[in-house]
Amino acid sequence: MWKFTPILKHTLWGGSKIAELKGMVDKGESIGESWEISSLAGSVSVVADGVDAGLSILQLIARDKECLLGRRNYERHGDEFPLLVKFIDAEKDLSIQVHPDDAMASMHGHRGKTEMWYVVDAAEGTRICNGFRNRIDKSDYSQMVASGRIMDSLNYIDIAKDDVYYIPAGRIHAIGAGAFLVEVQQASDVTYRVYDYMRRDADGRLRELHVDLASEALDFDDVGGGAIVYDKNDDSAMTLMQTDYFTTQLYRLREEYVRDLRDLDSFVVITLTEGECRIIEGEESRVVAAGDTI
Repeated sequence: MWKFTPILKHTLWGGSKIAELKGMVDKGESIGESWEISSLAGSVSVVADGVDAGLSILQLIARDKECLLGRRNYERHGDEFPLLVKFIDAEKDLSIQVHPDDAMASMHGHRGKTEMWYVVDAAEGTRICNGFRNRIDKSDYSQMVASGRIMDSLNYIDIAKDDVYYIPAGRIHAIGAGAFLVEVQQASDVTYRVYDYMRRDADGRLRELHVDLASEALDFDDVGGGAIVYDKNDDSAMTLMQTDYFTTQLYRLREEYVRDLRDLDSFVVITLTEGECRIIEGEESRVVAAGDTI
């Protein structure tokens, strides 16, 4: 059982909610993301405490291999951790974007990026974009981008706390201002921006767009959907998503809960969004607070 030092990402659109949730000193910085577990180059997670403090997740995998990842995961992904788990705090709108699927990403030496969002909190009136409102084709897309009308084609949804959304690779999407999310995704940081509100970076330059790459990545037949339906009042363990890349479950714990994972041929990632609990595994015991990921 390991806790990793969060990797904080400062962005143009981030806010203060990540620092607040994690009990960090607010330095007035714009933190858009906290990468909780990652093996991506340049952002490799490091164990925060315990006997393995200072070791990277790649070193743990090299040492334990199948025992850490699970046999099938190791056969499929080798020495890399296959997921990226993060908090996202959108104080401002994120760009309208798309991620490539495995086939397209592999041509550039990357994985595709399918993801899921769990809404930790949302200000009143917060929206996301989840796909196109109606089917369009490449020609429609090119004309709308060129004329600045791409937003007219998008499926916007009002969101609320505890909502869950599935964003498969190839789906156009955006996170709106006021959203605070946990994102579970394939281990990839490949993003093609379609529109970014004419924003400039810290050096005063317009942020790069990837309109042509996005047109190759987009699934134009994919009309977006709403939230994943589940019983928000159910206190039992609930499976939210099962994909080829990850399975996510939600636990609302009000009393002791026991689960035997010895026969599970996989790692397990636990992220706490509210409250506090104690996790016991064999002889090891750890108190976990809101904002922690194990």
